[in-house]
Amino acid sequence: MRIHICDYGGLYMKSAIKKVIAACVVCGAMVTGLSVPVTTNVEATTIQAKKQKKSTSKLEIVDSGYYVQPTDEYSDTAYVYFWAKIKNNDKKKSIDFPVITATAKDESGNVLGSSSQTGMSIAPKDTVVLTSMMDTGDTPATTVEIKAKKPKFTSRKAIKSNVFETTNITEVPQEYTCAKLTGEVTYKGKKDLDGIAITAIYKSGDKSVFAETTYLNNIEAGSTEAFEINPLSNELPDHDSVEVYVQNW
Repeated sequence: MRIHICDYGGLYMKSAIKKVIAACVVCGAMVTGLSVPVTTNVEATTIQAKKQKKSTSKLEIVDSGYYVQPTDEYSDTAYVYFWAKIKNNDKKKSIDFPVITATAKDESGNVLGSSSQTGMSIAPKDTVVLTSMMDTGDTPATTVEIKAKKPKFTSRKAIKSNVFETTNITEVPQEYTCAKLTGEVTYKGKKDLDGIAITAIYKSGDKSVFAETTYLNNIEAGSTEAFEINPLSNELPDHDSVEVYVQNW
């Protein structure tokens, strides 16, 4: 899996925050340099989940994180965006429908909300990223616990992430919303696909601070398709690079 990291700075409408749970999955791709200034975040909070100890489990959370968006003048609902990069450590078997869960709590430990995200598959020794979001009513979350459920292994072959490559990645400023991320993805496989998921992980240094996913349908073998990712958050956290992942969906 190849990853290009791009330098730069940040669809969500200012008029209202819609309750959208974005189903998201991801795999390796590459990013080129950007020249857009970093978006400054004032009120929202990004918290890096604790790094997992090196695991001998067949399904490993390599990295995870969440972003808390509090209530503001445009919405009386707080949101949590969460993501996890998970790896199939098995050498021969694929994982069908991997699942991550997130539980949001307040400072007293009360549960404000919970959500899960189900992926499609993970090839042997491959890695994907699952992302989603949830609302927590009028109370911003203080902590979010992210876990991966016990995997279901199969002998069925899964498409590996290295058959996708992205180019021309650019952050495009927009007047009233966050900058959108645009680019092209080339599918190097020999079999047409029903669809793919393309995910951007925004990073500050080596920490992931936000993630968002978009989807494309009817991908022909050997084709190159343009895409754009419009973050649902009304603001993006400070970041200095982006990683883009693509996988079969």
